[in-house]
Amino acid sequence: MKIQKILKIKVLILLLVLAGCASPRFQPIPGEYQVENGWVVLRTDSLIIMLKPQHYRSPNGTYQNRSFSLYIRAQNIAKQNVALPAGSFQLLADGKQYSPFSTEMLLSGYPIYYDLAWQDPFNQSPEALRARQNWEDDRYSLIADSFGMGEILSGGKKEGYLFYHEAVARAQKLELDVLGTRISFRKTK
Repeated sequence: MKIQKILKIKVLILLLVLAGCASPRFQPIPGEYQVENGWVVLRTDSLIIMLKPQHYRSPNGTYQNRSFSLYIRAQNIAKQNVALPAGSFQLLADGKQYSPFSTEMLLSGYPIYYDLAWQDPFNQSPEALRARQNWEDDRYSLIADSFGMGEILSGGKKEGYLFYHEAVARAQKLELDVLGTRISFRKTK
């Protein structure tokens, strides 16, 4: 009985410590848009855009993302195609403007896989093959998970991540300009 009580107290202390160490998050500040469960929902006559700051994790953990990432869902509700120009998601952090990185820029910073122990292509260890496959899978996932600018077909949806300079994550407040609408976020713990 006494051991269970001590164990419960230790678990409670551990949970309190972990809650105190929780990383800060950006929460939307209400404005000319809706906020639903941490998502900003912006509606125009042709688009529904949902977005929120969300850390990108590669499926196998080989891509160590240091950049600030924003997850976006966009749906075209118009009867014609709608274009999202490259400058559609500009961000202000501590008075400095940031544009999202292109997929090419992200991949140029993605480390090249080298296995110096690998010499014979016909006699590779299973661990080396698995590590290389995980690396390649994560690289392709980064491409597939990135939000692509450009046209959205009538009735079509696009979703994915936009990546910004890592300095954005250190700001206390962010302002994101989405098609002329300013969306504000504040860092909370």
